[in-house]
Amino acid sequence: MRALLWLVGLALLLTGCASEKGIIDKEGYQLDTRHRAQAAYPRIKVLVIHYTAENFDVSLATLTGRNVSSHYLIPATPPLYGGKPRIWQLVPEQDQAWHAGVSFWRGATRLNDTSIGIELENRGLANVRRGEIFRAV
Repeated sequence: MRALLWLVGLALLLTGCASEKGIIDKEGYQLDTRHRAQAAYPRIKVLVIHYTAENFDVSLATLTGRNVSSHYLIPATPPLYGGKPRIWQLVPEQDQAWHAGVSFWRGATRLNDTSIGIELENRGLANVRRGEIFRAV
């Protein structure tokens, strides 16, 4: 009986440690994020939001090919899974995606180095009687 109580107590103690603030339980290990280095700066400074000008399937094929990429692809009508809309992450945020091309913004160049790219499934320009406008997503 004492051995069983000891095992239950140990399990509760380990479970309590796993939920400690700043401790993230990963598959196969725990990640301690409580100690931040001072000799660092955030890589991400800009969000670049594009429209795809194509349907979702063509956009997904293009963005997972060899010539262009984006961190996220958001469908015009995201499917729901468990009541939550699903979006596609194509490139991890810590990696650089190729979405901004030769770019310049407020004195900065090479925006792929310091940005997160978000692609919205959207046909873009639409012809209407008064001229051309962007369709809202």
